[in-house]
Amino acid sequence: DLALAKQHYQKAAASWSKKEIKKAGYELKAAANDVELASAWGGHKLETTTAAVIKDARAAAAKLIEETGWTKDEVGKGLDAVGKQIETVGKQI
Repeated sequence: DLALAKQHYQKAAASWSKKEIKKAGYELKAAANDVELASAWGGHKLETTTAAVIKDARAAAAKLIEETGWTKDEVGKGLDAVGKQIETVGKQI
């Protein structure tokens, strides 16, 4: 799950840089889901920070998929936060 989270995160970042908005949204959502699954698989309860990042990433992803209401800063912060949480969860497991 962690490897999938990394792969989806990389695809989200690449799609975002290419202005493939919907694709970036789907990949960001998948990365958030896989971070959550990796944490659960590792037997760890989601930390408050990780849970908040996942929630925010899913919200940003939904906006991207719907192509409404997102801001460049919001998406950039979401991508960065998911990337950091992938590292954090990786260290925990």
